[in-house]
Amino acid sequence: MTVDPSDKGGGREMEPSFSTAIKEVRKSKGMLQKYVAWSSGLGPKRYNQIENGKTPTDDELAEIARAMGTDPSEIAVAWAELLKTKCGDSASRLVS
Repeated sequence: MTVDPSDKGGGREMEPSFSTAIKEVRKSKGMLQKYVAWSSGLGPKRYNQIENGKTPTDDELAEIARAMGTDPSEIAVAWAELLKTKCGDSASRLVS
């Protein structure tokens, strides 16, 4: 769960980030963060930054997807599903 840092104690959830989708796809494939980090050529520090909210460049996303044996569209679909689950039907209009 990602909590909005501007929320002073209310615990309001933010919408899932694209980084969350990257992490979910990695976990669904049973891959370790370290494996994807090195296989993508990004290294552990940068890959960890991406999984924790930093936006990857298009090239980084392509390399992450390649390292996971998929393509960026699978990650985008996972993100859309996360949005739909967390934000309801209104999110469907945003990503369709």
